[in-house]
Amino acid sequence: MKLLCLIISIILFVVAHSQTLPPTKNFLPCVSCANENKPICAEPTKGGAPQTFQSRCLMLAMDCGHYEPQYKFLYNGKCQ
Repeated sequence: MKLLCLIISIILFVVAHSQTLPPTKNFLPCVSCANENKPICAEPTKGGAPQTFQSRCLMLAMDCGHYEPQYKFLYNGKCQ
């Protein structure tokens, strides 16, 4: 019974907080990316080391739901 109450509390917490998020501009829908193998190098927009993603789709999926893009495209291929 305690576990059920905990689960319900967590669900209500998530629902309540998801409705208070600011609207996103240029919203990229959350998608499942195909299992591509076309590496792409991207740089975090807030600074930090470039990161290699398996595909451009996976890089863009990192921006899903964020108000500002998290990564900017550098070039095709793995980061040097």
